[in-house]
Amino acid sequence: MTGFHFSIDDVFDCLIETSERGIAAEAQPVLAFCRALAEEGALTDLYLFRRGVGPDGALARLDDLSPAARDSLRRLEGVRFGPHAEDYATAPHAQTLDEQTRTFEGLFAAIDRFAGEEQRARWLRLHYFSECHELAPLWRAHGVEALLTTDKPAIAYRLPPQEREVLARQGSVMVDGLRFIRSHLRLESFADEAADPPRFLARVDAALEMHGFVTLFTHEIDLADARVRALALASIRHLVARGATAL
Repeated sequence: MTGFHFSIDDVFDCLIETSERGIAAEAQPVLAFCRALAEEGALTDLYLFRRGVGPDGALARLDDLSPAARDSLRRLEGVRFGPHAEDYATAPHAQTLDEQTRTFEGLFAAIDRFAGEEQRARWLRLHYFSECHELAPLWRAHGVEALLTTDKPAIAYRLPPQEREVLARQGSVMVDGLRFIRSHLRLESFADEAADPPRFLARVDAALEMHGFVTLFTHEIDLADARVRALALASIRHLVARGATAL
């Protein structure tokens, strides 16, 4: 496995905006930035909530996207979609197994209404870094190949010590037939380094050299910060120049 993976967590508002405000996907700021990254050689995975508050303050759901919004999202290139959680307040790891199953089956169904086959994310980062390995049959049934673990020093929260050590050393590990992959760099944590790109790019190179790939991520809300966008763009350009490919 070589290359780079870029993703955005806690995604909801940008999709709802395309529907409730009648904005084409390529004109919505977050999605337009993803499209710009695609022109640089990236693929961006968006990890979605199913419900939240819409622009008018009312409850909104992915299930209720307008037909025009669905068509617009389906035409959006360089973006893939995957489930994250039912909503911001609901941590998957705190749900029962039955609740997790209902949550993610519902999210997959909602995503399938606007995403083509090539737009389905193959790696997932679940909300609060939930490591729902018990759902491995469900993940495989929906084409999911791996779950992403935390970027924090803990490395992983529910994996056995031996597997956690392998994950730290190699960057990925198989557990019960499911692959777990490390999250390396959360862009907003290094926003101050946007003024000194080589400093951050050295971190990117270190992860790439250690594991043969690098996982970069941020959150929808943090893309409002120009420094985060600058780090994302600089990283993608740097990685593509090095010959790395989007995973």
